[in-house]
Amino acid sequence: MSISINCNELIRDRKRIIITDNKLCGNMIKNDDKNIILEKGPMCQCRIPKSSTGAYNGAELRLTISYDEFDINFTTSE
Repeated sequence: MSISINCNELIRDRKRIIITDNKLCGNMIKNDDKNIILEKGPMCQCRIPKSSTGAYNGAELRLTISYDEFDINFTTSE
């Protein structure tokens, strides 16, 4: 990740994930070596590279991508 955060805390507390244009894109539900996995609604998960993470204020994690980039490149259905 581009910042140091506790992924277990983000997952346990289902912290919100926000993108650069201040839109909610989901909650973190898992992570692996290179990605964070978000839940975007009941039937959709998104795999985001950890390199796309930005600021974390203790309540939400901000990504360094726009909503359009997020929606086009990272949204997948279950």
